[in-house]
Amino acid sequence: PFKERVHVTLNRKNVFCLNKKVFELLGEPEAVVLMFDKKEKVIGMTPARLSPTGTFRVHPHTSGNTHKIIRAAPFCRAFNIRMDSTSAFVHPRVDDDGVLLLDLKATVPARARRARKLTGREWTA
Repeated sequence: PFKERVHVTLNRKNVFCLNKKVFELLGEPEAVVLMFDKKEKVIGMTPARLSPTGTFRVHPHTSGNTHKIIRAAPFCRAFNIRMDSTSAFVHPRVDDDGVLLLDLKATVPARARRARKLTGREWTA
């Protein structure tokens, strides 16, 4: 079901977007610590308390929206992580230590879900 789906994206502005399920799996933290395994090209995200250094604040996406965002430009620049467009991680998962694992080798282009306009023919079908 859509509510149970674990969904994480990273856009070209280096902003992670987490759906409600991922946020809950992380324990609804106020901040996260980001890690990167260069060899495996895997990003790790672990919950943390907000501190002046080493953490990234978790923000609401928009008012009334259950998604959360993490602005991670300094992290992405430090590890030369670049996205040409918004990409969704194929199999994000939380390991036994509570670390969210995001494999950069397994991403797909993310598409915004927009309502499509119905033509007159579709109304009469």
